Amino acid sequence: MGFTLYNTETGAQHHYNRNRVTFGRKDLEETLALSGETIPLDFNKNLKYVSREHIKIIKRCSGNYDVMDLSQNGICVNGERVKGGITSLKHRDLIRLGPEDMDIAYAVYFLTNGEAEGFIQDKESKEK
Repeated sequence: MGFTLYNTETGAQHHYNRNRVTFGRKDLEETLALSGETIPLDFNKNLKYVSREHIKIIKRCSGNYDVMDLSQNGICVNGERVKGGITSLKHRDLIRLGPEDMDIAYAVYFLTNGEAEGFIQDKESKEK
């Protein structure tokens, strides 16, 4: 079992099956380069606020996950600021990377792999 980080704006999905994962600008740049898609201007402009290793997600012995902020600009989880700290994650939590006063931030949903496909299908059908 693992988890998925899903961005509804770009459709990017990052799947992980490890106990400790760092995620940040390096992952976003690699995903966009591999997809061959043009980077939206707003996305590229705000990418500078995302650190190369912005967050670390850690699986605890209980099977639950925590997110740790590794950045200078901080994160929000479901709208709550977590600057330089650590907080628990649950399925469908929204993690926003970057300063809280930024209009457009890079945001991903934390999805447990057993639930990711249904969540993504729901989101995509609502957008049509």
